[in-house]
Amino acid sequence: MKKKPVKAKKEKTGILPKLTSAYLLVISTFFLLRTGTEGYGAISEAKFKAFAAISGAYIIIFLLACAELLLIGEAKPKKFRELLAFFTWSDLIALVYLFFVWLSALVSPHFPATVIGAGRYDGALTASLFVIVFILVSHTGRADKLLIGAFASAVTLQNFIALLQLAGKNPLGLYPDGMTYYDEGTLYANAQLGTIGNTDLLAAFLCVAIPVFFFLIVKGKGLPRFLLLIPLLSSLAVLAFMHVLLGYAGVLLGTAAVLPFALPKRLRKLAVLLLFALLAAAAVLVFFFDAESGVLHEVHEILHGRISENFGSGRIRIWREVISRTPSHILLGHGPDTLIFSDIAPFTRTDAETGIVIEAIIDSAHNEYLNILYGSGIFALAAYVGLIISALVSFLGRKEKNPADLAAAGGALSYAVCAIFGISACASTPFFFICLAYLAQSAKK
Repeated sequence: MKKKPVKAKKEKTGILPKLTSAYLLVISTFFLLRTGTEGYGAISEAKFKAFAAISGAYIIIFLLACAELLLIGEAKPKKFRELLAFFTWSDLIALVYLFFVWLSALVSPHFPATVIGAGRYDGALTASLFVIVFILVSHTGRADKLLIGAFASAVTLQNFIALLQLAGKNPLGLYPDGMTYYDEGTLYANAQLGTIGNTDLLAAFLCVAIPVFFFLIVKGKGLPRFLLLIPLLSSLAVLAFMHVLLGYAGVLLGTAAVLPFALPKRLRKLAVLLLFALLAAAAVLVFFFDAESGVLHEVHEILHGRISENFGSGRIRIWREVISRTPSHILLGHGPDTLIFSDIAPFTRTDAETGIVIEAIIDSAHNEYLNILYGSGIFALAAYVGLIISALVSFLGRKEKNPADLAAAGGALSYAVCAIFGISACASTPFFFICLAYLAQSAKK
């Protein structure tokens, strides 16, 4: 008598992973493409409101779903010890970071401005959304084909808009009437591009997107993955044409650091040695040969101990000013997103042709780590760096690293490098925390 073949049971997908998938889908498409209706002058506010609304709704619905599961008996309350075991080290470090951010916000003389933020909507509320989303996604997020395809499509559309702007067009009317991308520095300050806005923020976002697509193509399976060449190549084109150096540094160093793990084990040590050799050779070359202008000239001068405050588009001056104001509030900082209240002189530039004076108020340290130190203190900074390290350790602990692991590691590490010269904002930082969340998942696999 022949036995009937037993049908494999379909893996049940709970409501919580579905909620997270829906959230990630909205963030990767609608939020990424959201610009508001008032142009670049109000894009920071539009991005913040969109992120706060989407993430706030996700968190509330997620918690209500958890409560429902408890009420109907599908989820049983756990003992306190078992509840603690639910949290990973990354979760706990993230909560420590959030604790010190809020403590700094509450004791700051600038409270309640520290809740939303006084300069860039980067206050304690934004940090709370980042951390809670990180924890929920790290436990219930999935990198499915629908999410990857939707993100790839949205990135391609974003890049198409940016490339049109780089061609001198004004799609969506994001620039004031009669202005284009190339009027930056003459008619307005802070170059704006695409659906992200500030080109430094767009570069930070591309530092996440480019490695993600690269590793999904290199380590993925099946012909459809080569469709990701469209968002990858268009992202590289935007990064190249807008010429933001922090983007180059993030993509090159972050991708290079993760690349050995995409190679067969027998080649990894050789790849690491080769990367170090290339970096050493580049350092020696820059040390002995002066490019006479540009970033390589600045690096050459720094290696010889000659540092100008104008280096890094004025970042050296800003860093010195911020560091000089840090010791008096080293423990808890001045309050998150309060640098705008400091007495740092604004950056000014007079256009030689028009005579117009372009002034930029200093509301960020242009270094995320220094910004956290100034705003929330050394304990918050230690926890933030610890969160990045713990997520990377989770990644390193995986014996077999799948394409999603490599993509998340590349995106997170590239952003972390870019952050040395960049600024945190709702337009780009959420994608970094999502990559960290996928890295932290490695601890539970």
